[in-house]
Amino acid sequence: MPDRPVLWLPSGPLTAADLEQQVRRVVARLQREGVGAGDRIGLWLEDPVATIVCLLALWRLRAVACLVSTRMPSGGLDELVLQIGLQALITDRPSSTTLPCWHPENLAEGRPEAVEAVPRLALEQEATVFFTSGSTGVPKGVLHTIGNHIYSARGVIQHLRVQAGDRWLLVLPLYHVGGMGVVLRCLLAGAEIVIPERQEPLGQALTRYAPTHVSLVHTQLWRLLRDFREAPPRALRAVLLGGSAIPEAVLQEGVARGWPLRTSYGLTEMASTVTVTPAGASLALLRTAGQVLPYRAVKIGADGAILVRGPVRFVGYLERGQLQQPFDEAGWFDTGDLGWLDEQGLLHVAGRRDNRFISGGENIQPEAIEQALQRLTGIAEAVVVPVPDPEFGQRPAAFVRLSDAALWAPERWRTQLRRELPGFMVPVAFWPWPEERAEGIKPSRRWLQEEARRRWRASHPNRMD
Repeated sequence: MPDRPVLWLPSGPLTAADLEQQVRRVVARLQREGVGAGDRIGLWLEDPVATIVCLLALWRLRAVACLVSTRMPSGGLDELVLQIGLQALITDRPSSTTLPCWHPENLAEGRPEAVEAVPRLALEQEATVFFTSGSTGVPKGVLHTIGNHIYSARGVIQHLRVQAGDRWLLVLPLYHVGGMGVVLRCLLAGAEIVIPERQEPLGQALTRYAPTHVSLVHTQLWRLLRDFREAPPRALRAVLLGGSAIPEAVLQEGVARGWPLRTSYGLTEMASTVTVTPAGASLALLRTAGQVLPYRAVKIGADGAILVRGPVRFVGYLERGQLQQPFDEAGWFDTGDLGWLDEQGLLHVAGRRDNRFISGGENIQPEAIEQALQRLTGIAEAVVVPVPDPEFGQRPAAFVRLSDAALWAPERWRTQLRRELPGFMVPVAFWPWPEERAEGIKPSRRWLQEEARRRWRASHPNRMD
């Protein structure tokens, strides 16, 4: 169906035939540049259309597309070369790297590759590298195959009943696996990928393009509820929420205003989404992460850790050029997240094991304090991190984002928290949400912890750790 729209842009539709011509041009140019099977080529691009075209071209050459964050400074490329053996870069950004660099516009010049039939992709071929930071902050390359992405997309398509003619609004970056998941689902289902104007307000894009689906992190939903006071667009069937736990106030408002919310749980290592709540879920159901999707398996380890496996599971981490495969003998991957499965098979996520800290001999899971804070009137979002204390070792402190017109009231919050939590879990300090450093797909807990330690030491110079 060459005339069917594949991409919807502000300028109009891009058909399957249009996309195919662009991909063939890039394939022909990259072949002349010597790109072949197994080569690891970076995609450091602002333009999502160019990213999709170059990704598909690299796959056709059996090369590996390495998705580089546009938030990363140019100097960070050297680290990626060491970590994954990056061999060249396709970019529309200024760069000082010594790697061979190609601009996407130059790759698209010239005659398209002449082929009798589009070659089939092999499920086992290495396809992408996404970057995720470990406990040291050094980026690790997460290696996926074509099969990982295909089975990930199939499971979501089945659960959300995505079909030809649907439209999925793409407002997540493609260097995050959640954004790439949107692309693969639409290509497989014959749905249309809607790419709005850069910085276009989300409510305006929902009205302008009438999508049936959209994937958001909770910060995007929070802003949407602030800025868009109208009823949800009638065409919209699913708002797939991921990235991190959804604050209670955001869930309650979204449900009350009729938004078709679907909470989920996913991770880069599982090629995006693992569990999703059903359509029309109640508020109680939306507080869970939902049901396990097809082509995934989930179980809970002896220490409460969430373990996952299945055909969507990644190949391994690329670290200093070596492939590390952190799986047990049965193929289970320990996510580092804590949780449980209830009698209905719904997953509940308690938080990250490596976020846990000890205060006076007591284990504190900061996500439990965050959930209690977000149930208080006037608090839209909270992140709790430890600060040093000479007596207890560490104590909890909180960054708080207020709801509209809410007043700053730390003493009231402490009083209310003491009715629900033991005293050692009540934060010793509250600070306003640092908007300037919290604009990513989810807040950087590592940066917030460093900022909290800095503020705590400045206000308590005699309390040395």
